[in-house]
Amino acid sequence: MKDNSYKRRSFNNGKSLFQRTVRASLRQQNFSELYSPAIRDLLQKDDEFNKLIKPHKNSDFARIMSKTNQQVLDKIVYNDKLKQVKYDRINSYVKTADLINHQKQKFLLDYIEKNLPEAVKGKGFIDLKHKEIEKLDIDQKLIYELSRRSINQFNNHTGDNLRRYITSTNVHDTIYISIDIEEFELNHHITEIGITIYDPRENGNYNANGTYFSSQMPTYRKYHVIIDEEIKSRNSNYILCKKPESLFNETYILTTAETKKFLQSIWDRYFNNVNISKRGFKCALVGQSVDGDIKLIQKEFDIKGDFQFDYDLALKKVLAKNSNKILVYDTQKISDNLLFFANSVKKQLRFLNIPHGSLHNALNDSYFTLISFLTMTDIESRLNLKLDDPIELLKRCNLLNLIRTHPEKVLPMEVIYNIEESENKTPKKKWLIKNTEQLEYGIPLKTKSHLDLFQ
Repeated sequence: MKDNSYKRRSFNNGKSLFQRTVRASLRQQNFSELYSPAIRDLLQKDDEFNKLIKPHKNSDFARIMSKTNQQVLDKIVYNDKLKQVKYDRINSYVKTADLINHQKQKFLLDYIEKNLPEAVKGKGFIDLKHKEIEKLDIDQKLIYELSRRSINQFNNHTGDNLRRYITSTNVHDTIYISIDIEEFELNHHITEIGITIYDPRENGNYNANGTYFSSQMPTYRKYHVIIDEEIKSRNSNYILCKKPESLFNETYILTTAETKKFLQSIWDRYFNNVNISKRGFKCALVGQSVDGDIKLIQKEFDIKGDFQFDYDLALKKVLAKNSNKILVYDTQKISDNLLFFANSVKKQLRFLNIPHGSLHNALNDSYFTLISFLTMTDIESRLNLKLDDPIELLKRCNLLNLIRTHPEKVLPMEVIYNIEESENKTPKKKWLIKNTEQLEYGIPLKTKSHLDLFQ
């Protein structure tokens, strides 16, 4: 039965529409062959024109005329004076966040002692047995979980406990590499790899006077790789296959050997590059429970590195300056104080009000994971979203619960309209599934009719 199922999903009967679509998105090494003769002639004349242009002292002029505008800075983006301003801002924020949390902890403890006295153990320690928790209604569970995470010291992931993450983002000296993979559900082979890189050296520029200008709209490097040997492997039991639904640029279809070379080049460019630290920058790996992904990548592609990933980074842990470890920033750990129950990238994005779609595509997941991380560690974003106020977190989590339990009141009207209209036209089941399944609003996988959404 398994073998037959595998053959059915493998599309052995010739090239499917999916294969043709994905292969058509393969990035060409040289697009000039696809241009018309007139375009090729014009581009050739432009190259000749650029060679005759005299160099200009204005750095903006040089960047406009260059083939690429992703300039890599070779020094720290802030001078010592400006960097001290950044550190002062971080210290001020951390002290304020700690003060607010301390006051809210007292407020919560008083409430728990009055309404759930059996949960208080010892000196303000909050804990209940599993059987006792199950007796609570959904609202009491939310309040209990909020109190447990906020009051118990080892779970308090705010303020000074987040200093290392917040410093990395706000001092603008850390290169973030976000990695995500997708596996085939039958043999657990890697089918996709998505990599998104935020490099502060490419998000700023020095003018002729030596003044630094940062980019208001960040630039990211994004790579989507589909393993050629696994191109026929498509998930359908637990999640839908989203290979052709990358939201960014082109897709690379690479063999296993080519993928190994590509990944090794990423490792060598960032993780194995000692010149990065010598010039005042550092690298960090970002991901959602990313330790398992990296270990699988290293095992399947045999990637070499003269360093170690530090998966056990404690929130207050400080590594030696000359350490050969790469810090791993796990968005699941950082968001533990935001989401009180099962955590996922989708729930983080909904909680943080970040528009998103086509999750379970490796590149989309890596990109949105990085956006989630930056939102949770940027001071201004934390202030705007009130991520340091436990009661505000409770209100937002409660709202997400209402969305989940009452989709008929919050589901976008466009979705309802599309489903109802498609039913009148007696659509095929697959078309209906495509329009209703996994729309990031918690719609069940077995949806067949818009009425199923309201059960």
